[in-house]
Amino acid sequence: MAGITEYDLKEHGKSYISGNLKAFLRGKKTINWLIGTFRTAIQSFPLSSQDLEDVFDQYKDYGDQERWQESYVECQDQGWL
Repeated sequence: MAGITEYDLKEHGKSYISGNLKAFLRGKKTINWLIGTFRTAIQSFPLSSQDLEDVFDQYKDYGDQERWQESYVECQDQGWL
């Protein structure tokens, strides 16, 4: 059985933050919850600022645009973007 690669971890991390961003954009979670999950993902997975940017780009037209902007700016303020 092959070991887990850095690519696998990165893809899992991107999937994790994608799902959490979708939940936030649908209004199911708060900004504090989202930032907490992003912080955990950034500490746990080999994610770059470009990886986060890619996830945000993927959901730019998904759900509530004000919430998208709020989450994007908060990630910038955290220094992740």
